Amino acid sequence: KDADKVNADILTDLGMAYGKLGITGEQKRLLERALGIQEREQGPESKGVAITLINLSCAFSSLGDAATQRELLERALRIVESTGARDVMATALVNLGNAHSCLGDYKQQQHYLERGLQIQEQIYGPDHRELATTLGSVGNLYGNQGNFEKQKELLQRALAITEREYGPNDPMVAITLTNLSAAYQRLGRVRE
Repeated sequence: KDADKVNADILTDLGMAYGKLGITGEQKRLLERALGIQEREQGPESKGVAITLINLSCAFSSLGDAATQRELLERALRIVESTGARDVMATALVNLGNAHSCLGDYKQQQHYLERGLQIQEQIYGPDHRELATTLGSVGNLYGNQGNFEKQKELLQRALAITEREYGPNDPMVAITLTNLSAAYQRLGRVRE
């Protein structure tokens, strides 16, 4: 049993490394192997299985398969809702929101992103680095809906966090500034 856990952990770590390198097919293959071991050893409803489902969903996202990504995330969410793992729940919710965006279901995207953001704020506080990307996603969602003031507000929060956590020259800061600039333009406040 201990050897199986170690093997699943190694497969997960390797899968995630391949994912960071952009070798998504290998990421998927290794995470699927890890998932099989975890389901057998921990049971299909364990927190570890939920985390691996979330990681595996990222591979499917990179492969352009948002429908499978959504299915994996829905399963992960069911698991973490029953186990009470709120940090993992927040991740599943945010990723599920992004999957619904890819599927063109913006109402569900908003539902899941806002629910995930609310849990992140409860767990980490209002200006923790875990919130930066989610704030950007929710802000851009509001911008797509025409609520540019709300977009600006959320992107300003995301910008403050990313600048503090990663420094002013980080690519995340540049992306947030670009999105914030678009919000100001849509508000007719180009000079800001």
